[in-house]
Amino acid sequence: MSLYNPGIDTRHIIKQAVNARGLANAAKYYGEPVPEIKEENNAAQLVNKLIYGKAECKKMVKGKSGDEILALAGIGIKTLKDGTKALTDYYQPSYKTTYSDINVEEAQLIQGVTKIFQNLNLLNTNLKNTGEISTVNGDVIIGGKHSLKDLSSLKNIYGSVVVYANSKEEALEQLKQLKFKPQHVGGKLIIIPDKISML
Repeated sequence: MSLYNPGIDTRHIIKQAVNARGLANAAKYYGEPVPEIKEENNAAQLVNKLIYGKAECKKMVKGKSGDEILALAGIGIKTLKDGTKALTDYYQPSYKTTYSDINVEEAQLIQGVTKIFQNLNLLNTNLKNTGEISTVNGDVIIGGKHSLKDLSSLKNIYGSVVVYANSKEEALEQLKQLKFKPQHVGGKLIIIPDKISML
């Protein structure tokens, strides 16, 4: 069990499907296993606290390092040969709760991270930029009430680029404003009506 708690929201089914594709891409392009997400009792406790109240979650993450918070969220971490880090994926605690809601500074969560093995889900993120992240094996997902200003670090995306927008023109303008100029995208530009991200 992880902090990610989609409840009755059917988007968790989509998440599982695209994550499976991300795993396949990781094996295909890197020939290395994706780090396993270990089940931990504290992760289950955090899920329960998130269901019943954010105040308890705030207590649980207080004083924790970025890596410890990621572990609570069910996100695996791997140290690469060059000393940088890779994450299994990245997402908010739940589709209704952001890291900001529980007083977590997101920038500390991606510090030193250069790769995402599955999806980089930036829906409702409070990140201003993507730090040193350059490679995403799955999809990059952008939308909701985010604080993004700069995605220029993203160079190689082996999945698709999913943008919540009301038209292709609007999506392309968003990407332009975000300085999104990857060298490689393996998938497609997928546009989802923006109102869906607000559900």
